[in-house]
Amino acid sequence: LSRDEEGCTILQMEKSCRTRVEVMKGHKNQRMEELKGLAAKDCELCDIMCTTPFSIDQNSVPSVKQLETYRTYLDDLMKEKVAPETPLSDLLLVVQFSSCLFFQEHRHDEFVSTKKEIIAFMNDLEQNPETSFEMDVMCEDEDAFCLSNDNIAALKLLLSHVSLLNLFLNLI
Repeated sequence: LSRDEEGCTILQMEKSCRTRVEVMKGHKNQRMEELKGLAAKDCELCDIMCTTPFSIDQNSVPSVKQLETYRTYLDDLMKEKVAPETPLSDLLLVVQFSSCLFFQEHRHDEFVSTKKEIIAFMNDLEQNPETSFEMDVMCEDEDAFCLSNDNIAALKLLLSHVSLLNLFLNLI
């Protein structure tokens, strides 16, 4: 028992414990919300700078020290993004940017070649785009298509669907 609880009744101690639990729940919720915000910022910066995300367990409550370390890491990353301080960091930024461009170019090339195959199959099938995704793929403006992992996976799925449909109809 603490000094404050020595002369208290059981009901008073229970109330004190419940109050402390509520305060702790508030701290937990606050830390989890801050973690969520920091993770979103981290994800955005990682996409821009082609870096790996900060390593922190998203499912457990972070300590105040862990949140401070995360904030400092993101602040440093933001400074690097805005104004590199040394020639070495300039070089690293150029290398990161170049690898990011290479990755984007690779995705774009993959998109263009897959799109051409899909268009060829759909023309053979005399089929028009039916879904909004198919319309986006068939759209003339290739730069308007978002090259996310999910969209590339959906594009490959669409290609396999139309190629199998084409194969099936050619067997008949």
